[in-house]
Amino acid sequence: MSRQSIFIFEWFCCQPQPVEAVNGTNRPTDKEARKALAKEGAEMLLAILQGINSNRNFELHTLGDEELAARLPKGVRVHPLSPGTPTTKNVRAVAELCDFSIIIAPELDGNLWNLANEVAETNCQLLSPDPRFIGLTADKLALARHLKETHVGTPATFLLRDFNSRCRELDDSVIVKPRHGAGSQSTFVFPDAKNGRPLIDRLKDPDQYIVQSFLEGISISVSVLCGGNEVAPIFLPPTQQIFHAHLPSFDGNSFQHGSFSHANPLPQKELADRALQLANEAIHALPPTRGIVGIDMILSPDSMPAEETANRLHDCVIEVNPRMTSSVPFVAKYLRPNLFADMIEQALPSQKSCRPTKSDSGSSG
Repeated sequence: MSRQSIFIFEWFCCQPQPVEAVNGTNRPTDKEARKALAKEGAEMLLAILQGINSNRNFELHTLGDEELAARLPKGVRVHPLSPGTPTTKNVRAVAELCDFSIIIAPELDGNLWNLANEVAETNCQLLSPDPRFIGLTADKLALARHLKETHVGTPATFLLRDFNSRCRELDDSVIVKPRHGAGSQSTFVFPDAKNGRPLIDRLKDPDQYIVQSFLEGISISVSVLCGGNEVAPIFLPPTQQIFHAHLPSFDGNSFQHGSFSHANPLPQKELADRALQLANEAIHALPPTRGIVGIDMILSPDSMPAEETANRLHDCVIEVNPRMTSSVPFVAKYLRPNLFADMIEQALPSQKSCRPTKSDSGSSG
């Protein structure tokens, strides 16, 4: 009996990177930054390939050059890129040879949606989020509206072009970010929205940026293993996100939001329980999907005065990442060694009946 085959594609290491793919702008990007992203992507790809076959014997496929192939385990079939062929067509060609696919790519410029949609048009089953889920969550404005409609905590959010007419709905501090963005690129925090208004007006494409209340609190990420309608989601241990702040910009009246640095486990049980509860509310408010989804949130700190907390939205979902995020390798290495094998078991289509929602610890959500 032939083995089932899985195609894993990671955007930054499986293809040469143009400048635009790294930072989402037309500005030159440091060559070392591109190399670092490719290295990080290769490490994630390697962890996935090794993890998938730890418990089951799949035939594994990916895309890449000879340098990437030399870093991967023996037996992984690395398909060469066809010169001059769009990435979507390269991905589709390999997907058509396989039973299942896992697609990891940034949401910028519709990259993730385009690749997932290309695979969805084949007979290859996605084991990562599908185009419908990506379309809703990659659009930060649509996601905020959906979460509000389904009564999941989220900050006030609207288009940048509506800032002057709706600024009273926001706190003094606001964050401006691309409507379709990833990796904190082109994301700015304005500590004083009133003074920052002339600077905000200088940003181009106001329909492509959103404005949100900037919430003080603890930045947390919860990864979720999804299995469509057939099984309940499994919530992995929450991790605290640590960011590196960038230097002030826009004449010193704002600062660029920090890029992700690393994740720490969340030792406080009360905070972990709150994070899991909010993640449970968010994932059940969204369409069912497969694979790993990352839910980024802000939890109000316990030390916040009661009167100040009352003026906040308390615990809020900030973003839902329709892909594996940078914290996933940390979780796999330190908190759940069989993560990627478990991901496949959870995502594979089956006839299982839905079981109670559970977390990594086995407690009900």
